Amino acid sequence: MKNGKFAQRTRDSVVKSIAIVGGSGQIGRALTDEFTLRTEWEVTSLARDPSRLRSAIGPGVAAGSIDTISSRPDDVFVNCVGAGDPARIRELGKSIIPMTEQYDRAIFNVVAARRTPLYVFLSSGTIHSRPDEGGGDWYTTSKKEAEERHRSHPDLNIVDLRLFGFVSANIDLAGRFFLAELFSATREGREFLVGSGEMHRDFVHPEDLSNLIELCGRNLPLNRGIDVYSREPVSRETVLRRFAKEFGLKYRAVDDGTLGNPANKKTARYYSSDRWAAGIGYAPKYSAEEAVMEAWRRLASK
Repeated sequence: MKNGKFAQRTRDSVVKSIAIVGGSGQIGRALTDEFTLRTEWEVTSLARDPSRLRSAIGPGVAAGSIDTISSRPDDVFVNCVGAGDPARIRELGKSIIPMTEQYDRAIFNVVAARRTPLYVFLSSGTIHSRPDEGGGDWYTTSKKEAEERHRSHPDLNIVDLRLFGFVSANIDLAGRFFLAELFSATREGREFLVGSGEMHRDFVHPEDLSNLIELCGRNLPLNRGIDVYSREPVSRETVLRRFAKEFGLKYRAVDDGTLGNPANKKTARYYSSDRWAAGIGYAPKYSAEEAVMEAWRRLASK
């Protein structure tokens, strides 16, 4: 803590630049697009492999290596590094913990040295769950450990945005999770096999997520975890029926064990009822269903 005060901006200060760390992934690409189109901020997309950014970002967007974080002068850093696909998370195993910590600490060190930047860490709704016995749920553990580090420095502007679900036209159709497999089956015109149990999910639209990040920047000082939500969650059956009606999707429920998909092990209801974000002006424009439909239409038009 500096001079006994929380690190904060003056009322006259304005966000002028934002660094999207992990810009080649679905969320990083979507946020890069949103901030480029909707703000006058200077947007820079950073990736472990900058060559992957050539086809991931639009013209006029600066690109660079994550290795340059320590020298960056940005007002906001958004950490999108990580795996979102359950199959990829399972493949990474325990290694996801040091990977998460490596980039978290790199950004944290910049914020700690300069004091005023806002650090937005993309956390997960799994933070509210218990890891598997024996510490097997390394993904959840990595998020919890990061949030614990952030709360231990309450004098810095660090926000952990807990996503329960996200969707955009940049979705990886090779992913092993519900929406990736739904979109892939619809595009290819093949039957979509789903688990037998119903589930309810919340998928946040890129515009709503970027709006929340902007609101965090306007409400400094701030150091806390914030649950992210759409206007309303949606059931899997609602989405399936709509795709069947509008796009001719054929789907069939089978025993979960025959699918071999780690995503099927998630809880039946995965969304938040915590509306703390409304207190800083967050009012999501899109419901989960609307976010899914818009993402699919944009993807289908490519």
